[in-house]
Amino acid sequence: MSALYLIQTYCLRSLLFSCDTWYLSSCDEKRVEVAWNNDFRKIFNAYWYDSVKLLQYYCYCLPVSILLPMKKPLFWKKMLCSGNMILCRSAKCCDASIFAPAAKFHLEPHDVVRSSITCIKDSFWFYFSKVV
Repeated sequence: MSALYLIQTYCLRSLLFSCDTWYLSSCDEKRVEVAWNNDFRKIFNAYWYDSVKLLQYYCYCLPVSILLPMKKPLFWKKMLCSGNMILCRSAKCCDASIFAPAAKFHLEPHDVVRSSITCIKDSFWFYFSKVV
């Protein structure tokens, strides 16, 4: 478990640094997903054809396919709630591009705006638990 902790703390954060501002093609997103899944396979000695979703679920680690879309509404929420007027205006201008991906995970616009960051994260976890 210490290897997993180190990977989450250092590698994943480096891999996803500033991902809330990226635009990734589906091919690039798949490459990041494969790298993250291969880390799990290496740590838990799984075969390349084994799915790692259950491992990720029991280790309380979201897959990259959920992590990347989760980071955007969280970043938007932080911008909206900041005391900086320019950041607040910027957040209000791009809200449609945030609400569309969040809807895929059953988050309504009012949920993103009114809920705490913890509630938003819990919504993504609930979605992941249903998929697994």
